[in-house]
Amino acid sequence: MVSSSYGSPEQAANVPRTRPSNDGRSAAGSWQNGVVPAPSTLEPTVVREPDLDEAPAADHPWIVIVWNDPVNAMSYVTWVFKKLFGYSTEKATELMLDVHHKGKAVVANG
Repeated sequence: MVSSSYGSPEQAANVPRTRPSNDGRSAAGSWQNGVVPAPSTLEPTVVREPDLDEAPAADHPWIVIVWNDPVNAMSYVTWVFKKLFGYSTEKATELMLDVHHKGKAVVANG
């Protein structure tokens, strides 16, 4: 059934089946008929890979907050503090106990 917005079936038959694309070509003249339009010409962009040896300076202060949880063992948390932050065993244990007893603690900042 033809939509009533076109009136009679004869009027509907005269409605174009394609619509112009953004660049003025008809949609029927594109990939649907086996013709692929030429791509736009783009200038190559040179992207500089970051030097991994350069440590970027922090733009603003930061802190690391560790929350207590029932999953990670106290010995594991101490090991992580030593491994990631370079803390001594005594400092890592002190921070781990701080997290354990208070529920959370700031363990590093910069």
